[in-house]
Amino acid sequence: RVRLLGYLPDHIVLTGYRVTPVVACVVPGSEPVLDPAEVSSVFELPWRALSGDAVVESTRRYAGVEVRTHDVLHAGHRIWGMTASILLELRALAETA
Repeated sequence: RVRLLGYLPDHIVLTGYRVTPVVACVVPGSEPVLDPAEVSSVFELPWRALSGDAVVESTRRYAGVEVRTHDVLHAGHRIWGMTASILLELRALAETA
């Protein structure tokens, strides 16, 4: 029920982890099976939520350093950090394709 499309470049996060984003298509109507040790909930994010007023600038402090970043707001959710960065990178790549 998942078709692999490819990979985005690795992301090294402030905590030192390396994350390799995987891009795939999921068959519409598929129900995700959640691992409660990994995630408490899931929601769909429409493509249009990756632009316009839904993307806001944000500043966070990590280890005493201010880091400027972007958050994505949608339906009461705030997507931030590495996840927002990966989604916005995917949007930028799609716009150049």
